[in-house]
Amino acid sequence: MIYSWCSLFSTKEEFTALITLVEDASLDELFIAEIKETEIAGKSVGKAKAIGFGFSKDKDVLYKLEKVCQSFSLDEVDDKYFERNGDEFILKGVVYPESEVQEELLINKLL
Repeated sequence: MIYSWCSLFSTKEEFTALITLVEDASLDELFIAEIKETEIAGKSVGKAKAIGFGFSKDKDVLYKLEKVCQSFSLDEVDDKYFERNGDEFILKGVVYPESEVQEELLINKLL
């Protein structure tokens, strides 16, 4: 089983710590997107500017994510917080980068 995680972050240090979890194989993948709402999936985002979507076979990786920044299980989020985009369901209130350039711009916005 693959578990899905969301991590809300606003600093380059938090982003780097999330990348380190990928490099040490705690996370299989990490995708980032920009937060456009004050609440995502029923959770207040506070000062977060970005959201990371992480995937792992290890359910216990949540403890490592929570040490970095506010994180939660995407698998437990109610369907009402998603919208359909073609064949995919995407989290509402989030803008997904369409290119590496857009990803770089998002990273450069971090504190």
